[in-house]
Amino acid sequence: MTTTPTADAPEPFGTFRPTRLQDIVRDIGGRLPRNWPGRRFSGWLNYLMQTTYRRPVDVVVLGQRMRLHLDNNSCERRLMVTPQFFDPEELAVLRERMHPGFQFVDLGANVGTYSVFVGTLAGPGARVLAVEPQEALLPRLRANIALNGLDVIIAPVAVGDREGTIEFAVDSNNLGFTSVNTARRGRAEPKIVSLPMRKLLDLVQEHGFERIDALKADIEGAEDLALLPFFETAPRTLYSSPTHTDHHLPAHTTE
Repeated sequence: MTTTPTADAPEPFGTFRPTRLQDIVRDIGGRLPRNWPGRRFSGWLNYLMQTTYRRPVDVVVLGQRMRLHLDNNSCERRLMVTPQFFDPEELAVLRERMHPGFQFVDLGANVGTYSVFVGTLAGPGARVLAVEPQEALLPRLRANIALNGLDVIIAPVAVGDREGTIEFAVDSNNLGFTSVNTARRGRAEPKIVSLPMRKLLDLVQEHGFERIDALKADIEGAEDLALLPFFETAPRTLYSSPTHTDHHLPAHTTE
């Protein structure tokens, strides 16, 4: 699932090397056990890593090239400091079930961790639809896809129960915390923005998906808004093909 780089490709991978301090913090974080004390200590390391941010950082994480911005997105800080904590069970299931021609939908693609993971490993004929509405995250998503030489479809919209727009509360300290719950409060006062919204069924049909082998949904509590109308109206063959029962996955949500 590769494509030839274009003139719009980002700076070559390795342009933004980690600093010595970032390497040290990353080395410590990568050794933390996946238990409660390890997760508690990782929070402090994530904060320390955030204070080092001056520019993007290029690292290989989860077997893929990633250009990470550490200032305002906890997803990217987690990938930098403790990749072993990043949804290991979900990624293991995806790895086991992937096959040539795998078709994957990534709702709330963020900077593309899941989309690049599937695109890199799924093999010939795989198709990936990355859905991400936030303008601040879209350049990062596109860069990570390009740095791995992948051909991933990007839908720069939110997914919900209707066509139109929807208000989001954008957390400037943690873009991954952005939510349709405009009363939600994080560490920073949210900025309310209006973003385009589409129905999931319309998106997958528009992009020619014959079926969905797996779907990841991480859209901060709006999963029901996106998925319930889809399962009410989508033909069952779109998400439960009898010819791919060995590979079919139900919709999964992540933290």
